[in-house]
Amino acid sequence: MKRGVLNKFLLLYLIESAGQGGIRGATRLQKMVFASEASTRESGDTNTFNYKFIRWHYGPYSKELKEDIEFLVSNNLIHANTSNRFTLTALGQRALNRVRGSLPNFADIDTVSNIVEEFRASSLRELLEGVYEEYDVTTYNMGEIIEPLKYFQISESPNV
Repeated sequence: MKRGVLNKFLLLYLIESAGQGGIRGATRLQKMVFASEASTRESGDTNTFNYKFIRWHYGPYSKELKEDIEFLVSNNLIHANTSNRFTLTALGQRALNRVRGSLPNFADIDTVSNIVEEFRASSLRELLEGVYEEYDVTTYNMGEIIEPLKYFQISESPNV
């Protein structure tokens, strides 16, 4: 599965893992993806997302992640309401269901689930403080790359 495709399916999985209420806000979604990616970087033997993150005003930020979110919204796979709450659409749920069985072959979905569980009920302030503290974000200058791209592409699978 190509890395860009996997990122999008993992976003669907992350949003689904948050439950019916989805993910409250783009900043929260960015931090949850960053925490998932950074957690697997620390363990060294698993992977989740693959985005380039820089330090920005509200912590780690990825332009590529923002573009993937916009792609998923514009293709009706996720819905962003007026308060920027992200939820899966029926089409997004069907797409995720088609690849659900193969996702564990390509990514550490347990880490994604654990990050969602850890931060889903946190206030945005608690989430930001947790990410800053856990991943030493303040040691980077504004605009500096925190989390570079790690993978070019995962091996192709005819089943996905």
